[in-house]
Amino acid sequence: MSSLRSPPTAAPPPRPEPRGYTMEEVSKHNTVDDLWLVVDKRIFDVTDYVDSHPGGEAILRGAGQDATVRFRGPQHPETVNELIEDYYIGYVVE
Repeated sequence: MSSLRSPPTAAPPPRPEPRGYTMEEVSKHNTVDDLWLVVDKRIFDVTDYVDSHPGGEAILRGAGQDATVRFRGPQHPETVNELIEDYYIGYVVE
């Protein structure tokens, strides 16, 4: 699979302390270069994982929105639950 985005120009910044975000805020992070997913009301910044995603561009279908149903699909092994924790940045607030 070819890279979906430009090579990074610097090391990625450290993850922020987890905090609350509205779905409006989450919806702004919907591109290959800035991709957040919501799974079970928890928010994950998976931007750094996009190029490694075994399903290729399928990860983009949940970008900037609640991707719980897609994430819990039969295509994902149980180990994905551990992997995604590395990308946790916060939780959904009203």
